[in-house]
Amino acid sequence: MKRFIVYLLLIICCLALPGSGFAAEKIRVGYSNNPPLSIHDSEGVPQGLSVDIFNAIAHKQGWDIVWELGPTHTLLRQFKE
Repeated sequence: MKRFIVYLLLIICCLALPGSGFAAEKIRVGYSNNPPLSIHDSEGVPQGLSVDIFNAIAHKQGWDIVWELGPTHTLLRQFKE
């Protein structure tokens, strides 16, 4: 449940950002193997509900996404830095 809340907060924050601010930048997005919210297939491509939602937001905002797989505690530590 805690992971779901973290994902939900990240999505809400992304929705609140203006579209033009990040258009030319690559956005690093961390995800953990947490089915059905986020998983990776045999080729390492991220998939899942939160990935689909974030990809839709990124497409609408014109962001270039770079997905990075990692354990949740590591991703949260990197986010704080």
